[in-house]
Amino acid sequence: MQGLSLTTASSNCTFTADCSGGVFQSNAGVGINSPAVFAENFSTGSGIALWGRTHGTDSALVLDNIGGSGDLIKAFASGGNLRFQVTNSGNVLADGSFSGPADFAEMMEVAGSKTDFEPGDVLVIGTDGKLIKATQAYATNLAGVYSTKPGFLGDTEIAEKGIEATEKPSGKARVPVAVIGIVPVKVSAENGTIHAGDMLTTSNTPGYAMKCTDKLQCFGAVLGKALGSLEQGKGVITVLVTLR
Repeated sequence: MQGLSLTTASSNCTFTADCSGGVFQSNAGVGINSPAVFAENFSTGSGIALWGRTHGTDSALVLDNIGGSGDLIKAFASGGNLRFQVTNSGNVLADGSFSGPADFAEMMEVAGSKTDFEPGDVLVIGTDGKLIKATQAYATNLAGVYSTKPGFLGDTEIAEKGIEATEKPSGKARVPVAVIGIVPVKVSAENGTIHAGDMLTTSNTPGYAMKCTDKLQCFGAVLGKALGSLEQGKGVITVLVTLR
């Protein structure tokens, strides 16, 4: 490969590329606890120190700490300040905020086939614990809304079986159910025109929410507050989901 040189000195190997001054070292003996690999981009403009690419079906990067207690990942900002960390036990720590889509959801099992449901459906808890579409107004067994694109997704299977559960799915029909946050929701004007700020509850139309006009009946059956409006018929509006 043009522009690539290899120098071997005792246990230290250095690969130097003459393209913008990149350096690759094995057992470099620099940085925190003498890393086996150290990559540095000397360009003061845009540039990446390390890039991995795979054309197969496996992972582009695998980290394996066989020593026991050391962290899997540590990331530092300028000045050596620790900003991101993944511990050996799987805990993720970050000195900053996380940005993503707008709701928090849980993976939950639904009755029947997953294809019977679609994002925006209002869901309730069935007698067997599985979720079904809401079909009754002011239902207190309200569970949440089939999320379109959750920002945070909880999963009881991972909690029970570990992260390996993602590689060995149970085969159950499950969907992401938004329990708090901003979500597109299917709504009906069967109980009156919906305005932004109105409280919403379940309706008699399967999978749809409606305006709550009876505060006593709404107790325990509130889906959230409308952020959009619907004059008549059925449609989809944005809702601030706050179950109560």
